[in-house]
Amino acid sequence: MRGLRELIRTSQPVRRWPIAKAVVLLVFWLLLAGQLDLHHLLLGASVVLLSLVVSSRLVPPTPASRRSQSRVARRPWQFFWLPLELAGYFGRMLVDLVIANIKVAGIVLRIQMPLQPVVYDYHPPVRAEWARVLLANSVTLTPGTLTVELGPDTFLVHALTADAAHGLPGWAAERRVAHIEQRLREGASV
Repeated sequence: MRGLRELIRTSQPVRRWPIAKAVVLLVFWLLLAGQLDLHHLLLGASVVLLSLVVSSRLVPPTPASRRSQSRVARRPWQFFWLPLELAGYFGRMLVDLVIANIKVAGIVLRIQMPLQPVVYDYHPPVRAEWARVLLANSVTLTPGTLTVELGPDTFLVHALTADAAHGLPGWAAERRVAHIEQRLREGASV
């Protein structure tokens, strides 16, 4: 118990949007609990408070200029852009998966099976490790392609057809991940 008190006493304040984060987390807690009574409300509030205090110690402060801070302060809806961007990415990814499934089924169901397996060096436009991993997993999840190796600048991708391999540059998932990475790099995040 003393360690928890020390953590709370020495913790830095929650940096940005503490009330909005607390409200969102509490609403999420109550939705998961499925009941709205005093017990669940108090338990949820204490868990939210504890998680905000602990997470403020885990996340390093981000250096931001006065200009970017004032830009964020004028636009409070920027707090919610990342979940919306990710929802758009996953929605588009779902559409791409359905299309790729139909194409692979068409290739496999043909009598002559026009397979042209190819190993392709794919140079993604993203540099952050999380973005590279997300994009590599997206390639692997898409039927007909498989990320064989994740190098520092390239992915080694195995594809069933040359068209599938050469369709990777400019792919919608690539553009969305690059856009999210750019917005995070610019400091428009929470």
